[in-house]
Amino acid sequence: MTIFSTVIMISLSFILALSSTALGAAVPLPSTFPPNDFLYGCAISAYQSEGAWNVAGKQPSIWDSFAHAGRIANNATGDVAADFYHQYPKDIPTIRSALGANSMSISLSWTRIISDAGLPSQRVNPDGVAHYNKVVDAMLANGLEPFVSLYHWDLPQSIMDKYAGWISRDIVDDFAFYADAVFTALGKKVKYWATLNEPFQICAAGYGYGTMAPGRCSDRSICAEGDTLVEPWLCAHNALLAHATAVNVFRTKHKPSNPTAQISLKLDGAFAFPYDPESAADLAAVDRILQWEIGWFADPIYFGKYPDAVAGTLGPLGLLPEFTDTEIALVKGSADYFAWDAYTSNWVKSLVDSTGKPVIGACDPAEFEAHWPQCAELVQQRTGGGEFIGNATQAPWNFAVPEGLRSGLKWIHDRYKPEIMYISENGMPVLGEDAWTESQWADDVPRTWWYKGYTDQLKLAIVEDKLPVKGYLAWSCFDNLEWGDGYAFRFGLLRVDYKDQSRHVKNSARFLKSVFAPDFKCKPRY
Repeated sequence: MTIFSTVIMISLSFILALSSTALGAAVPLPSTFPPNDFLYGCAISAYQSEGAWNVAGKQPSIWDSFAHAGRIANNATGDVAADFYHQYPKDIPTIRSALGANSMSISLSWTRIISDAGLPSQRVNPDGVAHYNKVVDAMLANGLEPFVSLYHWDLPQSIMDKYAGWISRDIVDDFAFYADAVFTALGKKVKYWATLNEPFQICAAGYGYGTMAPGRCSDRSICAEGDTLVEPWLCAHNALLAHATAVNVFRTKHKPSNPTAQISLKLDGAFAFPYDPESAADLAAVDRILQWEIGWFADPIYFGKYPDAVAGTLGPLGLLPEFTDTEIALVKGSADYFAWDAYTSNWVKSLVDSTGKPVIGACDPAEFEAHWPQCAELVQQRTGGGEFIGNATQAPWNFAVPEGLRSGLKWIHDRYKPEIMYISENGMPVLGEDAWTESQWADDVPRTWWYKGYTDQLKLAIVEDKLPVKGYLAWSCFDNLEWGDGYAFRFGLLRVDYKDQSRHVKNSARFLKSVFAPDFKCKPRY
């Protein structure tokens, strides 16, 4: 029986005795953890949480279109979602009190702020700006430092219709227009900015696999349009240029009025362990995978070029766009911190033999989703129905592998040497939670164990490894729309009853409060 199964069977009385402070105290936290300047809280995104999809001048995004076309499980949409647009006056103080948080990460809806985005008539929507000013003011008034992302996947449909979004260089100027409008409205209030959230997913899932909006790929049984062999790399290149241009707009035009503000982007990427630790080929495949998973976007920002694994695969095929000298100067150094959305890990099996040649049938561009371009196989279960890499969650990709968090932070720091690091997302949906009874979701045992494992590893990374991790943001503040999987995947620290939009505190929230100290103080700055 797995640990996960055992935990589920623990009696409720023992759960309650184990939970909250007692669970956190199992591994004593030294006085140096968390550091005094540590940001702790939770994260949400606009499309997944806000609802109000056509309210006060908001126009459609590609996720509105994707959902309305029936591309989300059970025909779910984000039309209402968790209704954060209307519920924020209650949600924000609840997050502060229930979690003991001193920070909260949100994203902004581009189509709520800019009308007719990408068109000659594009303009700032004053109602959208007013709304986000109210949200940020409420966060500050409740002691929550805002951590604001400009873009979490909800591209304006008007831009998609005009030039197919991220595969066009035109996106750079339109994103800069949007970013400038946001910085003008909120730049004096917000100290922590991210331009893009998980550009890997924007480009690979949106323009390669076709599983996420805008749903472009070469497989015509899934996608009406797209070219899997070409578009992901164009998307990534333009995303990097858009990010760097927005950073330049902020630094040159807006940072003088908020000199301590920081700006970067949020990168995902599962950490990787060799399937066979004694295999030199598997060890080499781990490095190759991490260059793709994280380095695809991080290397240009820190080194001014694509990683060797990316350039060596795409370059000879003529698929990799090249940066000009001016663009290299723009992109390199365009991050004040390294933010990592850390979830799960994989075992990696090499598909390259001892001579460096691909195994027959592997590393074929026609097998984009399976093994190319990484030329390695990612697995989370041993061959022949063997052990899993960690305990299962509702998300089939998101096994609990807490040691991957510490190992990943060390890999990132060893490679890039960032002076400031954040865990900008970390969390899980409990297997079968949508059907749980009230006592089950209130006790929230599997998620509480998830956070115990990951926060223990975070402590070790900070205290023993001396890594400059300055914040931890759990995903997510409350249950919301989990993209293509709909509402059955509940990541929230607060339970959302979608029938009446009521919120209910889960025990995992209390546990995190016990770990990061209930007496956190974060005074409003104005």
